[in-house]
Amino acid sequence: FRESSNRFQEREQGTAAKYVDQIASQADRFSRYLNEKDLDQLASEIEVVARRSPMLFLLGAFTGGFIMSRFLRSPGTPSITSATDYGASYGTTH
Repeated sequence: FRESSNRFQEREQGTAAKYVDQIASQADRFSRYLNEKDLDQLASEIEVVARRSPMLFLLGAFTGGFIMSRFLRSPGTPSITSATDYGASYGTTH
């Protein structure tokens, strides 16, 4: 996130840089929070949130899973095959 913020600043896109920098700060804060807690504490806090607000918990779980899948996906794997890929193989046999 910090690198993206710097790129926006280099391109003189200050508003975008500001928001990306805020996201980076929140991610750093969340990372420190996770490092300070042990697994039992995290599980207990997640359970409290899930009981208090199940819809918020499900939304957070879905969002977290989506974000994790985007970050963990292989960087060389395309997400969508382009139309030119279909055209390139037209008429060829395998």
